[in-house]
Amino acid sequence: MSHLGPELHQAIQNNDMNSVIFTDPFGEETRKSKRNLMGSAFVGLLIAMLHLRVSGFLGLTTEEGGLGNEVAAGLAFLLISYFLIAFVLAAYIDLQAWHFKQERQLTRPYLELLLRIDDRIHTTGLHIEGARSDLNSLSEDQRTQDRVHNMTAISKGTESLKHINVELNGFVQEVRPLIRKWETTVRSMERLSARFRARLFSLWILDIAFPVLLALWALYLCGGGFVAILSGNQS
Repeated sequence: MSHLGPELHQAIQNNDMNSVIFTDPFGEETRKSKRNLMGSAFVGLLIAMLHLRVSGFLGLTTEEGGLGNEVAAGLAFLLISYFLIAFVLAAYIDLQAWHFKQERQLTRPYLELLLRIDDRIHTTGLHIEGARSDLNSLSEDQRTQDRVHNMTAISKGTESLKHINVELNGFVQEVRPLIRKWETTVRSMERLSARFRARLFSLWILDIAFPVLLALWALYLCGGGFVAILSGNQS
């Protein structure tokens, strides 16, 4: 008789932590915001560092040799600011909704196994307490009635202990291979942890910190143009 059920057996035996692929927390809108931010930041850096002028846009041309460098830098400042705010908000929303669905599905069988083991320990304790209660009811009197009662109590307690032993041995035999499988899974978790750390590094450094720092650098260099636009001093 199975104490754990075929579903739990299959879930643990077929469990492969090496197949875990961490889901990308960023959706398409966040990825698009990131591309827009990095593109505008590079344009802003080029305008600020190479003192570029804008002579046209989408088929439109300017008079008198194009927009001055400060005007172009100021407009780049506004554009970068917009894309930076959009990216930060989109990334925050996606990170708040980031769930490890597959990872939880792979670790859930082991939680279920622990709950079954805890339940078996509790049940076995109750059975042992019942057998002890039968043995505690033994009488010291030597009357025939008391001797019959003692024999009945001893027989009942002995049968209870035998039943407990059979049930517990069967449970241990069923759980032991699952524990071995769990041990193998724990070893593979070390490799999984390394993959997770690499993914977190890629996420926070390459996907978040780098574009944000690039945008802040561009804003710093283009800030003078934005101030010039506000003050009306354009060149």
